[in-house]
Amino acid sequence: MSPEMLLQQQKEELKRYFGDIYSGLTIEGLQEFTKKYPADVVKEAALDSKLLHLILGTLYIECHLDLVKYVVDMAPTAVSTVVPGGHVSDRFEGEVLPLHLACDNKDCPDSVIKFLIEKYPSAAGHSINRP
Repeated sequence: MSPEMLLQQQKEELKRYFGDIYSGLTIEGLQEFTKKYPADVVKEAALDSKLLHLILGTLYIECHLDLVKYVVDMAPTAVSTVVPGGHVSDRFEGEVLPLHLACDNKDCPDSVIKFLIEKYPSAAGHSINRP
């Protein structure tokens, strides 16, 4: 298998894992799984799968600061990545930042919200639309 094909296969495996949030995503499980792959592949897969958005916008996994920090360490631009509102939550229209999802998630601790603002202060001034 060519190096390019191997990298693509690894990226697809990671995206499937990241997308399977219903199985319960933990910091330990994420660390264990991602250490099998090159850092650049993990970063690309985390961004492609909108992993940070999924963590913050779902009620199926607990939103912990250590998990959010780990994802942001893997893919720093995730804090400034916008996705269509319907991609992660039907509570939004238009573009949604991770901070919007964190603020909307009643179980998300203030420490996560503060961390996201610290990493991307402009997000605090970004408006959103509700359906």
